[in-house]
Amino acid sequence: MANRTCTIGACTRKHVARGMCGTHYNQTRYTPEQRHRTHDVACVVCGTQVRRRVESKYAPTCSVTCRTAVQWGEHHAPADPYTWRRDAITRAKRYGARIVDEFDRGVVFDRDDWLCQECGITCTPPDPYVLTSATVDHVVSLAAGGPHSLANARTCCLSCNSRRAGNLAA
Repeated sequence: MANRTCTIGACTRKHVARGMCGTHYNQTRYTPEQRHRTHDVACVVCGTQVRRRVESKYAPTCSVTCRTAVQWGEHHAPADPYTWRRDAITRAKRYGARIVDEFDRGVVFDRDDWLCQECGITCTPPDPYVLTSATVDHVVSLAAGGPHSLANARTCCLSCNSRRAGNLAA
């Protein structure tokens, strides 16, 4: 059979069913409420209400602390709690980067007025579940030989920082 393409508009993706690509087929077959169904459930550790997908196979948790408690058990969680500063220094050493400054990420966020230096949005407090949360980004990545210094650090939202993923700034 010939290489058939989607018949919807100018879409050039591969035909999957009924003359449409997978995306257009799902859009016509299911309503948005059916495609990405979510519901409010209680965090399994503390009971806080969180919104999760219905199909999620993981225990619902509201924070890194609760997720760690589920992962390790409340009594077996690491005795030494996670700190960003220690983790940043460990990663810098692993990449062989020079550690010029030891600094707290709050200093970087305050210096940059909590604005993402890539897209310009106002960042929210650090949270691994929120794409607009503030993260520290190295202008020249540690993997590319950049130093772990205050001058090489800037505020980025989680979305932009994840997108860069070790690439040099343009």
